[in-house]
Amino acid sequence: MMFSSNWRPWVLIAGETCLLVGAVAAGSYVRLGSDTWWLLQHENGLWRALLTVGVCQLSLYYADLYDLRGVGGIRDLTARLIEALGATSLILAGIYFLAPD
Repeated sequence: MMFSSNWRPWVLIAGETCLLVGAVAAGSYVRLGSDTWWLLQHENGLWRALLTVGVCQLSLYYADLYDLRGVGGIRDLTARLIEALGATSLILAGIYFLAPD
């Protein structure tokens, strides 16, 4: 089988995607209340959630947070995480500024 030796990263990426989509949905529910489920189904909400998750995962990847062998300590890990979340915030702010709908 082609994927027999490399199944673990794909499972971890899929699991993290599910967790991040759940976090976006939970955050939307806290902010918007019961209107969240309607927005996720009708107003391209699922695509917006997947865009947010994709940008977040790319930022975490480019901050080398998926390679735990290169992490020097908790301070280095914290600094990389803050950088990745800051980059995610700036990228999403730019996207939402350029395409507010």
